[in-house]
Amino acid sequence: MTPDDFVQAIPMPAGLIGSDGRIGAINDGLAGLFGGEIRGRHYITAFRQPSLLDRIEVALATAKRTQGTYIGRQAGRDTTLEVTISPVPGGVMVCFEDLTHVAEAGERRSEFVANVSHELRT
Repeated sequence: MTPDDFVQAIPMPAGLIGSDGRIGAINDGLAGLFGGEIRGRHYITAFRQPSLLDRIEVALATAKRTQGTYIGRQAGRDTTLEVTISPVPGGVMVCFEDLTHVAEAGERRSEFVANVSHELRT
């Protein structure tokens, strides 16, 4: 099984970053998020969000699993992605899980509570 086959089998956007910081294998989900042209580029030029870049740097340096949040824009709307960076031989694997629906539900809940509180006070 090649690295490409392995990454394609992952059901969420994922890719491999080598110890040199270059993005290797990516699956269709990650290509959809960031474009297929990120393959072969350094992760700093592909992801460009300081908190995510810091976490990738730490994972590459320490070979320890780390998680973070990536806030982006997709199809004209804000997206919230949880990012898991896991050490693998020769680098790290980066997996993105879309949590936009969870963030939106939290916002709706907050708005609802604020409206109910306002109505109860008046």
